[in-house]
Amino acid sequence: MTVRNAFLALVSIFTISAAFGQETVTLPANPANPRAGRVLALREVVRISDVQGGFYFKGPSRIQTVPDGGLLVADEDELLRFDAAGKFVVNMYRPGQGPGELRQITDCLVRGAEVLAFQAQPMKCVVSGLDGKFLREIKPDAPVSRLLGRYGDRLLMAANSAIPFDKIKKPEGDILDIVWTLKLMSVEGAVEATTMTYPTKWFAKRLPGAFIANNLTFLLCAPLEGGLAAVTNEDVYSIQIADPAKNARLLTIRRDYRRAKYEIVR
Repeated sequence: MTVRNAFLALVSIFTISAAFGQETVTLPANPANPRAGRVLALREVVRISDVQGGFYFKGPSRIQTVPDGGLLVADEDELLRFDAAGKFVVNMYRPGQGPGELRQITDCLVRGAEVLAFQAQPMKCVVSGLDGKFLREIKPDAPVSRLLGRYGDRLLMAANSAIPFDKIKKPEGDILDIVWTLKLMSVEGAVEATTMTYPTKWFAKRLPGAFIANNLTFLLCAPLEGGLAAVTNEDVYSIQIADPAKNARLLTIRRDYRRAKYEIVR
């Protein structure tokens, strides 16, 4: 199948789904086309390391590309920008609780010539220029806990339900459902909730005078063009194509495949 034919087929699927409701497409474990591309080869473009006096990372997490070919990296209490050659440019993180200051970064996003750094507690979004200069703050007018990406002239957000600690009964811990709701937020902070919810699994356990909890499954979301978004929240090959603004689930893409054996290599 050519790239053009594949694109037309995908457009047709979206059109049918929009007309008749949610459809499910199951991809075969072994594709009919022997040249079907399932694996992308990685090619190193630039390396940032602490070798020979380079840059040292503590725990890098959120990584975003910058229009000039560089990178934006959230590293614990730092928000670091590097140029296309991997050279450090600026640390955009300002610790504190005042305007333009952060206690921790939940998500970050490059939006044109602006960098958005979102923190869930206390809830706010700090907007800076690519040079690191503080521009403004966005204060959401309703609870949100994740910044997922751009959505036209708005931002795609998500809010999670509270951890139901009262449901932890077993001494060895319990598996809990944490439900995420997609929301749309304007650049002024006006939040509009959708009806689209996605449950994830958490493991939680009681300790003397405390609790521990961690994710078993995650909400992953990638905004697409045309007001669509790709969403997954399970530990299986299942991706939903949704239209958050219309509260519509258009398509579910699944694939039958054997689970890969999980090994820890030391």
